[in-house]
Amino acid sequence: MFKPAMPATGNPAIVALRPGGCGMPGGFRAAAVPRRPLSGGTELSPGLLRVTSARRAEAVAQLIEEVRRVERAQGASLDGLHAIGDLLADLAEQLPLFPRDHLPPGPDGAVRYRLHEDADGRVALHAVLVPSGRVVSETHGSPAVLAVVRGLAEAVVTRPGGADAAPTAPEPLGPGEALVLRAGETLRLAGDAGPVLVLVLQGVAADRQASARRGVRPPAEPLPLHAAELMATLAAGEELLLLDLREEDAFLADGHPAFAVSVPLTCLKAMVGAIAPRLSTRIVLTDADGTLAQAGAALLARLGYRNVGALIGGAQGWTAAGFALSRDARGVWGPSDPSP
Repeated sequence: MFKPAMPATGNPAIVALRPGGCGMPGGFRAAAVPRRPLSGGTELSPGLLRVTSARRAEAVAQLIEEVRRVERAQGASLDGLHAIGDLLADLAEQLPLFPRDHLPPGPDGAVRYRLHEDADGRVALHAVLVPSGRVVSETHGSPAVLAVVRGLAEAVVTRPGGADAAPTAPEPLGPGEALVLRAGETLRLAGDAGPVLVLVLQGVAADRQASARRGVRPPAEPLPLHAAELMATLAAGEELLLLDLREEDAFLADGHPAFAVSVPLTCLKAMVGAIAPRLSTRIVLTDADGTLAQAGAALLARLGYRNVGALIGGAQGWTAAGFALSRDARGVWGPSDPSP
């Protein structure tokens, strides 16, 4: 094991719902747009989260370019892997690029998010979130490098050698530290004192890392959908659920696509399970201008929903594409029909 220290460097269903905030007596609806906390007390609004996504994509693209430069110059040598470890640690230390809303914990166990993967599968960059008290164990068929973004981890590496292979002593890994794994080595990574977020850069062309790729998810960012694409999807009879995240007053007063269901962001967690009991349900989020979709998608990701999109520009994007808005109340909670 090599661990160089890295210093800081069909048709849509119209759902009639019963009254009472969030679908239950004593529910509440807050008017303020929620802001999601990050580590260190920093907060980002939903709009800034979209900017963060773009900046992370740019930083990842730059990393991959530098990795390829190192590969051309040094190949898969140990020195080359250490140089790549330096690069990955530099990226890991840019903590604001990895907000918890983009990489939320899953319903259970560790979660692996795809940040980059070559079209030919040659190189992949994943972010792995290991919950406190959980362990991730995997064997890499090709060299790999990992770096800790946040949290404290304990790493144990077993080199190839059959039944007689002896694991190394546990090594602590903290933010800004990198670990190089050679082909065939098995890594056992545990969250020591809380959840750990780790970046893993690996080659996957040889065996496609079938076990590691199982369950790989994109970051919790909704798939952008133009108004014309949404309308075409509905016209084709595909099943989806359009949720409007604005408060009910704005939903009615300002108008909405006729088939949208009012589920305020402040009530999304309480209501979505009844509206969409299947986690595979295709959900499209909308609002006034697209600013709430990121926060809604992050919450749905934490609840296990993965087929989530967002109407680009929200209601504004819908009208800009030439489609009309409705002020019909069928998509809100109404006392005239208490049954879902």
